[in-house]
Amino acid sequence: GTSLGSFISESPEERYFFNKGFFIGGGDGDYFDDLADLDVRENFDPCAHWAPALRTGPDGRFTATFNSPDTLTRYRVLAVVIEGTDRFGSGASEFIVNKPLMLEPSVPRFASEGDTLHPKVLVQNSSEHAGTWEISLQLDSLTTFLEGADRIQTKTITLQPNSSMALSFDVRMNDTGTSDWTWSARPKSLDSGAPLTPELDKELSDAVVSRFEVSYPMPLLRETQFVRFEESGQNRNLLNGFTPDLLQGRGELELQFGKSLLLEAGGAIDHLLHYPYGCVEQTTSSTIPWIAAKNLRGLSPELSKHSDAEVARSIQAGANRLLSMQTRDGGLAYWPGGRDAEDWASSYGGMALLLCREAGAQVPDDAIDGLTSYLIGTLKDLDKKPDVWDREVLTRACFVLAMAGKPQEPFHNLLLDKIETLNANAKYFLALAIHQTGGEGAQATAERILDTPNAPLKPTNHWMHYQPSEAYRLLATSRIRPGAAEPIIDKLFAARNEQGHWHTTWGNAWSVFALGDHASRAKDLDAPLTIDLLTADGPRQIILNKDHLSETVKVPLNGDLKALVSTSGPAYVRTILASKPPLGSQPPVSKGGFKISRTYHRVLADGTTEPLQEAKVGDLLKVQLEVIVPADNSRYVVIDDALPSLFEAVNTDFASQAGAVKKDTRNWNISHQELRDDRAVFFLNHIYKRGTYQLHYYARVTTAGEAIAPPSKIEAMYDPQSYALTASRTFKTPNPLPTAALSQP
Repeated sequence: GTSLGSFISESPEERYFFNKGFFIGGGDGDYFDDLADLDVRENFDPCAHWAPALRTGPDGRFTATFNSPDTLTRYRVLAVVIEGTDRFGSGASEFIVNKPLMLEPSVPRFASEGDTLHPKVLVQNSSEHAGTWEISLQLDSLTTFLEGADRIQTKTITLQPNSSMALSFDVRMNDTGTSDWTWSARPKSLDSGAPLTPELDKELSDAVVSRFEVSYPMPLLRETQFVRFEESGQNRNLLNGFTPDLLQGRGELELQFGKSLLLEAGGAIDHLLHYPYGCVEQTTSSTIPWIAAKNLRGLSPELSKHSDAEVARSIQAGANRLLSMQTRDGGLAYWPGGRDAEDWASSYGGMALLLCREAGAQVPDDAIDGLTSYLIGTLKDLDKKPDVWDREVLTRACFVLAMAGKPQEPFHNLLLDKIETLNANAKYFLALAIHQTGGEGAQATAERILDTPNAPLKPTNHWMHYQPSEAYRLLATSRIRPGAAEPIIDKLFAARNEQGHWHTTWGNAWSVFALGDHASRAKDLDAPLTIDLLTADGPRQIILNKDHLSETVKVPLNGDLKALVSTSGPAYVRTILASKPPLGSQPPVSKGGFKISRTYHRVLADGTTEPLQEAKVGDLLKVQLEVIVPADNSRYVVIDDALPSLFEAVNTDFASQAGAVKKDTRNWNISHQELRDDRAVFFLNHIYKRGTYQLHYYARVTTAGEAIAPPSKIEAMYDPQSYALTASRTFKTPNPLPTAALSQP
């Protein structure tokens, strides 16, 4: 077993470890020609080698050979051995990787556009030579030095044997994206007068790459429009309808062309693939698009970017995370490591595990057996659950059990006898369960359920504000009466919000699942389609056919913006405008009664605190969040506090980070929390009473410079219209390095 999964994100895009990080690399241009004779360190994988299936020889020995990563550090070597069924052993050792001359950059884990930073590099001379070195920093196109327009800045230092010196550079983040810097050190002369031979020059040199993400500290302004071309010869200006001020901003216009109405599911797919949280429901929902990729991939520009291998890895990652939530009784908890299963989420996550296995992921049989046993157990309490929502959950469990090959026909019959107590959603799932089970009369019974009028039922004030009823209806109709599905699709698309999706992860995933299921039965799309596009760069022709069902074109926003389109036949266009608002302070916002405020305190040596005025590198801070919850029995609330790039969150579970700070066991009853590179996130499954609550965490000031702390946010995850933001705040920390170390010789 390993706990690495608790710390390392499953998404490579979210892995930022830097000094001991990975996925570091890149760089281009003439500067790298100057480093061609050096080994630029760019592989910082924290696990140097993993060999899980070695076999010893007769003498009990084995040999494993590997290339060490580029990290200069001490590695631990751990070995675990098993023989037969009851003999185990383990051992540990270590080795050190270093160089005579080493660079250890200290850069932020992330940054925001507009930040000015003073990143530093520690130069360590462990050789026997004294001399002068040139230390250079090569920036990318996102970053500039505060002084000078060159992308390279060089400083000269003198080092004695077995000594070190820290240098800093002054930079500004000017744009968003992946920032890629290269640090290098080369000897200029040696005090001994020894000649710098090529071998000695290489031995006393070093080069290392740092990479981190630069984001925008304010929410992007987005607008989405869908245009349908019903026949050939139509000419459309795709800019019509967009807010003129946004068209004049900084950003881009993304044009997605397709032959199928299913292109309009793109808003939901984007929402799911970029959703930042991962409970059992959200993990399931974010995995659904990858599963649907087999049917939607050609029709979805977002999914078509990914290879078969990436799709398979993403499906397996979703299955693995769901399995980490399985409880002893076979159900699924709301968060990894939880002990209590959630009925409503277990059937949903269980469906995803079945679909993942069907798509080729490895899902153990005993996990499925435990899950189905749990779901069968929930059905036995049917008479004790008269609530409309509870019965919908039970019918969904019936559908999943039928998918698993373990249909519960006695319960199908019992629910049929109580059909007047079922809402429309429950009827769709019951019809799906009976149809999936098959057998004599299954088709007729499923159709009869679809035709049963919906009796008036007492409404319930449920926390799931947006119910994807049309998606459930489409799923059932596509499977039971395929020819009757088209009008439902139109109604489903009409229910989207202004962002072009169905409000929540739950609503989006069921809609994508239903559309993907329908796509497997959709009419042929072989006929070629020609699209003529005119932009400021000139005319362009796009041809779509059975092997190329969609295409994306990105147009940067500038003064001469143009997007005129005509087609040779029916076509669909999704146009997405993303524009950066001017950088500035964000005022507080309150919607739906939620409120949130944030204060910072410096932790003093004796453990007491004082209000933070000016932060200094090395300070330990206590970040306090106060929230107002407007209603009793609020469910599934997230509190998301973004950090400035000068700070790093402190995990008090680790003694090496906490120092003298003791973990506060009286902190508010948080269901799940995550300390990420750029934020601290807290989840509350259930808040029983309205009122004012406080929680806090600790952070360390690690970088000098000036940076913005984006607003903190509280949100009802299944009612995203109910949220609140704090004001943003700018922090400035002085550079702690002495002036002499910063001077340019």
